[in-house]
Amino acid sequence: MIASFLRQADGDFDYAACVMSLTLAAGAAGIALQLRRALRTGHIWSTSPEGSSSQDRYVQREMNAVQFWMLFTIYGIGMLLMMALATGIVFGIFRRP
Repeated sequence: MIASFLRQADGDFDYAACVMSLTLAAGAAGIALQLRRALRTGHIWSTSPEGSSSQDRYVQREMNAVQFWMLFTIYGIGMLLMMALATGIVFGIFRRP
């Protein structure tokens, strides 16, 4: 049934839309797993500033609760945007008539 939505104007299957929507869905699933792990372990991954010696760090909920929940919210909004874009691509919302 979903393949009926992934059709081009001439009736051919739209492989590019399928690959892009699957990539966005996989990214959203990865973020969902990361957010689940963040709630369970109490720390979330974040990138460090340019000049630091470490490339990534973990923000702990107990040490810096405001930054933890801000990152959690940003990742959650990013996940919702990825799912919305994937849905829009599948249903052809972004196609030109």
